[in-house]
Amino acid sequence: YGEPASSVLNLGFAWSADTMIELIAPVSGATDVYLPGIEGPDFALKLHHIGQGVDGTEADFAAKLNAEVARGHPLVNVSRASMGSYTLLDSRKTFGLYMEYLWNNADGLKFFADIPRF
Repeated sequence: YGEPASSVLNLGFAWSADTMIELIAPVSGATDVYLPGIEGPDFALKLHHIGQGVDGTEADFAAKLNAEVARGHPLVNVSRASMGSYTLLDSRKTFGLYMEYLWNNADGLKFFADIPRF
């Protein structure tokens, strides 16, 4: 939410046909966005966000991000990583969950292409 932060997450990925399944286990750092509903005695696996790839350039990713913020979906985070750029937006009032947008460079595309498909 406007401040640089880092987090440690255990991530698991798999493809089911053309849908990627991602399991996230927050470990430490800036993990607050992942914690509601999974702490305490009411723990349950639940759908947290839906991710969508953004084709084109990183500028296309930035345009998508800006358009979603203008639609009233507040920015939760932006990650600029070695494999691309990723953002999480708070679209819970509209869709009941968060939305993630991903733009992958060549390394990111290769990483996700190499994940097992079932």
